[in-house]
Amino acid sequence: YRQLLARAAVYIQATEVGGTHPALVEALGFGRVVCYNASPENEEVAGGAALPFDVARPESLTALLAAVLDDPAAYSVWKDSARARVRDRYLWDDVAARYEAVLEGRPGIP
Repeated sequence: YRQLLARAAVYIQATEVGGTHPALVEALGFGRVVCYNASPENEEVAGGAALPFDVARPESLTALLAAVLDDPAAYSVWKDSARARVRDRYLWDDVAARYEAVLEGRPGIP
């Protein structure tokens, strides 16, 4: 799985429901160009570091994939954005510290 993800040209997250999907976070962390279904949950995780599509309109994903695969260099900026999003928001130590703060009732949780 990790070898496949590390070499993928594009990662597609098409889920329609759920919370923070670990697979989406991993794909971002691997610095892949990520296309995701524009659900509120996926939007929160992606945070502007990935490319949204509308799962109800399959042609939106088709067009997005064609654009990314036809000109990968033009989309390489998304790889750095993806890594930065994970580095800024989803490092395990930071996530654990935020959970700890919530459980201890500390205010000012980032």
